Amino acid sequence: MIIVRLPFAVPDSPIEQARADWIEAQGRSSFREFALPMTSMKLCQAVGRLLRKETDFGAVTVLDTRLVRTRWGRELLDALPPFRLVDGATEAWRAALPTDLARPEQRRHAA
Repeated sequence: MIIVRLPFAVPDSPIEQARADWIEAQGRSSFREFALPMTSMKLCQAVGRLLRKETDFGAVTVLDTRLVRTRWGRELLDALPPFRLVDGATEAWRAALPTDLARPEQRRHAA
């Protein structure tokens, strides 16, 4: 699965703007209390569609660098199911494959 951008809501949507304004009017952070939790939920749902059972395997590649560049990106990562984090596309795909496919030198060859 490839996620190009983190699933934040469109900020200029009238409904999203009204919610943000209401939270901000109370002196709170609409980003922390609304935008970030909603994004976390959407990201977890996306990953949940890929990995439904313990025996499932796959790779989730997030191209949005904010996930690793920002403090709140770590919070999004921490909310996901536990799986190995790797840096770089080749390592990510290798990590997603079953062990016998990930290492070609360990494949069994027909006699």
